[in-house]
Parts: sequence; structure tokens; C-alpha cells
Amino acid sequence: MSEKHAPKPRGRRRRGGRRAAGETRQAILAAARKRLAEHGPEAIRLKQIARDVGISHPSILHHFGSRDGLTQALAQDAQDRLNAGVLAALSVRGDETTIGPLVRHVFETLGDSGHARLLAWRGLALSEPHPEDSEQEMLRSLTDAIHVRWVEHARVRRERVPTREESGFLLRLLGATLVGDSIVGPIFELRAELDGQPDSRARFRSWLSALVTSQFMGGEVGESARDERME
Repeated sequence: MSEKHAPKPRGRRRRGGRRAAGETRQAILAAARKRLAEHGPEAIRLKQIARDVGISHPSILHHFGSRDGLTQALAQDAQDRLNAGVLAALSVRGDETTIGPLVRHVFETLGDSGHARLLAWRGLALSEPHPEDSEQEMLRSLTDAIHVRWVEHARVRRERVPTREESGFLLRLLGATLVGDSIVGPIFELRAELDGQPDSRARFRSWLSALVTSQFMGGEVGESARDERME
């Protein structure tokens, strides 16, 4: 192949200031994440995202194939960020080995990004879950992380070591709470603001972390709330 017809290298800006393929893909994902976080899954519309990025609609199809392909990529992106945060949360050590940091990180990564609503939306849209999709990989990673922390805690306290199925059930409980809160949470938050209790979302997450720790790991419910009042 002559130098004249050699393919252009990926990852660099092309002549005239055009984005390289990888940069365009990341710009599309960033615009989709923004719409998801601000307006929910129904706002992920390819033509609008194309306008946000300043590209053509067919360009998005070139990179992701379809709207479903884009939502799959968003799921993978959330999984990557969640996995990185889970490793960081697992490294946190205090007087007690709890899953509180994990609970908070999951809510921040999936709840604040709008991905929990995307999970609910995809779950309603699909007749059957795909066994090897990004959501399933995410669930496996989270189950493993929770199981590691719970087993460590049980061994420190010389208590019965939980099974991995029990860790899966705990994640299922947290997942159901997360998805439900992503849908109806804003209604409760509005009610709390009207009752003069702003920032109820953060307090709810702290309360849930304490509740899970108390129920499964011997902590005390209300610790977080008391700490907040003392600050």
C-alpha cells in the first residue's frame, strides 16, 4: 500500500479540526450522559444528541449502530466508573468493616447519573434480560464486592460467614431500593422540601447505609443522622 493511500491513524485530530473517531465517540457518550442525568432515559434521542455534539445523526449510528447500542455503551461506561469506585470503597477501612461506603458509592454513581432510571427503563422495554450484557456484569461485580466486605466483617467478629447467594440477595434489596428511589425519590424530596427538610436525599442514603449495616453487620441505625446533627 502506498503512503498516499495509507489509512489515517486513529486517535488524532484530522485536518480542518475534525474530531478523530475516538473523540467523537466520547463526545457522544458525554452528551448522552448529560441528557440521562438531567432528563432521564426518554431524553436519549439520537437527533438531539447529534445537535448537542455538532455532528450528523448518521454519525451516531456509525459509532453505536442504534439507540439501544448507545444505551448499552452508557451501561458499560457506568460499569467501568462503578468498578473503579468499588475498588476505592473496598480500600476504606475504619473501626468496623462495613459496606456503608459501597452503598453510598453505588447510589452516587448510578442514582445521580440517572443510570438507575435507565436500568428500570431497559428492564421494562426488554422481554428478557440479555445474560451477558453490561448490567449483568455490573451486578456480578457488585455482588463480589459486597460479598468480600461482608465475609471480612463476619470473620473479624467470628460470626457465620454469609453465602454468596445472601450477598446477591442483599444487592437485590439495594438495587430495588435504588431503582425505586430513582423513580419516586424526587416526589419524596419535594415533599421534604415543602416540610422544611432540604437535602433529604443525602440523609436518606446515610440512613440506608446505617440500616443495612445494622441489619447485616451489627452497626447502629441512626449513627449517620446523629453525626450530621452534631456537625
